[in-house]
Amino acid sequence: MSVSVIPASRRRALGAGAALALVLALLLALTGCAPAAYDVETARDLQDRVAAVSTAAADSDWQATEMELLELEAAATTALARGEVTDARAEAILAAIGLIRADVTQAIEADKVAAEQERAAAEQAEADRLAAENERNEDDKPGDDKGDGNKDEDKD
Repeated sequence: MSVSVIPASRRRALGAGAALALVLALLLALTGCAPAAYDVETARDLQDRVAAVSTAAADSDWQATEMELLELEAAATTALARGEVTDARAEAILAAIGLIRADVTQAIEADKVAAEQERAAAEQAEADRLAAENERNEDDKPGDDKGDGNKDEDKD
């Protein structure tokens, strides 16, 4: 039985592409057209954190992406608590973080499934190799001839 699956590297690239698209959406939420939504220093800090999320996602480093998202979320929440961003802007940022987090979670699950499939395929390949080796060894054993053999008996 042969199952066709997308190679893990391709799945990771697809996951990274989707995550990057969401990071870009987050960046747009941070740099939207409402300049009074937060000060320049806060904007720069949040944008730097978005860049860290983007880098981790581009590398398909989902654990690092999750960590960067947590830090970005904490920074946005802190900025809101200090009055450095408006409620609307903070909500947009946190909503985008939620979307990215969902995509990252999906990518992590896809990687787990791919790793399990690769492990199962490796186990099956090893089992097939051992079966073929055993079959060759059985074929190489001296035969248990049931015939007359090389008897040169005279029938006088």
